[in-house]
Amino acid sequence: MTSIKQEKNKEEQANNLVQSILESAMKKSASDIHFSPQKKRIDVFFRLEGKLKKVEEINNDIYCYLLTRIKFMSGLDVTQTEIPQDGRSILEVDKESVDFRISILPTCRGEKITIRILRTSEAVVDMNRVLTNKKDLEEFQKILNKPYGMVLICGPTGSGKTTTLYSALDYFAKRETMAIHTVEDPVEYLLDGVNHTQVKVKSGMTFLNSLKTVMRHDPDVICVGEIRDEENMEYIATIARTGHLILSSLHTGSIAETIKLLLDLKVEISLMSSILSGIICQKLIRNLCKHCSEDDLIDVQIIKSLGLEANSKVKKAIGCDKCNNTGYRGRFGVYEIFNPSKEVKKMMINNDEKSLMEYFLSEKHQSLKSKAIEALIEGKTSVEEIERVFN
Repeated sequence: MTSIKQEKNKEEQANNLVQSILESAMKKSASDIHFSPQKKRIDVFFRLEGKLKKVEEINNDIYCYLLTRIKFMSGLDVTQTEIPQDGRSILEVDKESVDFRISILPTCRGEKITIRILRTSEAVVDMNRVLTNKKDLEEFQKILNKPYGMVLICGPTGSGKTTTLYSALDYFAKRETMAIHTVEDPVEYLLDGVNHTQVKVKSGMTFLNSLKTVMRHDPDVICVGEIRDEENMEYIATIARTGHLILSSLHTGSIAETIKLLLDLKVEISLMSSILSGIICQKLIRNLCKHCSEDDLIDVQIIKSLGLEANSKVKKAIGCDKCNNTGYRGRFGVYEIFNPSKEVKKMMINNDEKSLMEYFLSEKHQSLKSKAIEALIEGKTSVEEIERVFN
């Protein structure tokens, strides 16, 4: 009888712990939660403004109950411990509906849990709030207003690509004059005015099969969550040539890298000239805390390496109660936008890869790093953060 009571107590303790951790993650605006098994404990991390921070330690004996609870609430097999599992759970936390994406990974020390937090209140972000720089906003809208072609949104994991992609879908949906479809894995958010299709490989709904089906539904705009192989790329290029606008994303760090990846996917530069409407590449940079940042005295060599003037004034992170002693509060995006000019299109038509790559390194093209350095001079971020983001 005592053991049953102890069992129930541990279950209740684990349930309360799950609720407490989820609520804490929400309050701190964490994007992800990690439960990482160690030798004698489980470490809990939150990803805050792009960086992992350890927030708690859990005893191994409670973790098995916590693991069962998380599997149960996300529709996973609680008896299976040796294969990866993915699920989701939509819960109400502090009167807000939140979509938790759960991934379980077997490791040598036990099952690791990673939870991605998608706040439905943040699902639709107006494009004016995503691209706050007026010039960037106007240039991106020029690309989107082209009648057909391929628009690529690029950047590393966690750079805000999905937010930008969905703001573009929202931009089209507000017109109420276009048939908009997506093919995604997974569907991140549901937008009014957009027809979302979830890829289900086990049911035969692959990216390619889903795209072919969508084409029978008279689409104007098609969003493909991610281009993953040559076969999909070939079909997308065909769609882009036939009067449709295609939006998609790639994991690349610059426009030049994106062009190189397209070449690896067997898209010739001459073909790019006819299908590529534009590319936006982005990264997220941490904002300095306005309450504690101070003037920074930086080394002459760093000034030279960043291309700053000798008398440039910049700020550094300090840390205070307002920013959890990190020195940073919030993040902002920097964007490298490529809207092919006549000069560039001529290089593409001539299949001139060398001249095209030289163009991206020239002063004619504003790179991501140069945009970030502008923010540094404005006092929005630090040298340390620029070096972290751009290695």
